[in-house]
Amino acid sequence: MLDGGARWALSQGYGEAADLERIEEGGVMRGARPDLISARAKKRQRDEMGTLGSGNHYLEVQEVAAVYDADAATGFGLKRGVVVSIHSGSRGLGH
Repeated sequence: MLDGGARWALSQGYGEAADLERIEEGGVMRGARPDLISARAKKRQRDEMGTLGSGNHYLEVQEVAAVYDADAATGFGLKRGVVVSIHSGSRGLGH
């Protein structure tokens, strides 16, 4: 999982290939060095896999009821309708 990121999750049957287009950096940090992660951090990460975590991590479902600035909305890929936002942080590896 640390080497493959979201592609690893897809290989395990979680999600769809199109999800990678909507995940920061395509779901993997290029140049990451999992071999430098401590055993303690890896243990923390295992406990948080598949969760939102804690602190400022969230899942929001919102409705865009009106668009007041079409250029800004286009820049963010927004239009009228439902928007889902997820922030799950470092998954225990960011200490």
